[in-house]
Amino acid sequence: MQPNEPRRRFLVAVVGNEMAGDDAFGPCVGRVIADRAIEGVDVVDLSIDPSRLLEHLSGREMLILIDAVLSDDHAAGRLVVCPWTLAAAHAIPGLRFSTHGLSLADQLRLAEQIGLLPPLAWLIGVTVGQARVGAGLGDAAAALVAAAADKACELIAAHRKLEAAHA
Repeated sequence: MQPNEPRRRFLVAVVGNEMAGDDAFGPCVGRVIADRAIEGVDVVDLSIDPSRLLEHLSGREMLILIDAVLSDDHAAGRLVVCPWTLAAAHAIPGLRFSTHGLSLADQLRLAEQIGLLPPLAWLIGVTVGQARVGAGLGDAAAALVAAAADKACELIAAHRKLEAAHA
């Protein structure tokens, strides 16, 4: 999104370090979605700074966050999709969204508290195999990039369909 462009209703925010293995998952998915040029959708790459999320939230109907996730209990390369609520964020034992020091969960809690969180928020992640600086995106995570992009697009389409049914 360029500085003078109007905000669109849907925000896909991706987080990740492209030079750190599976942590590149978010930016890879973001490029796929951006290439689809879906009307009404902004794709914002937060890079390794989730704290920038708040500046992009105002006036949105839906937020979809995409990032690598850490998991104590699940093998690498598992796609995780869940709506954002405090309960949902803790529903999967051992799962922590974001590999970043300042977590996305912290940013979402803050956005919720100050009234910036869109009414609909989803988290899409892939469980991390490795996130070493200098490593490339692992095969398991790379195999899920298109599926994650498809899932984000499905969530947006489902919201639009529901909206049209109630219009």
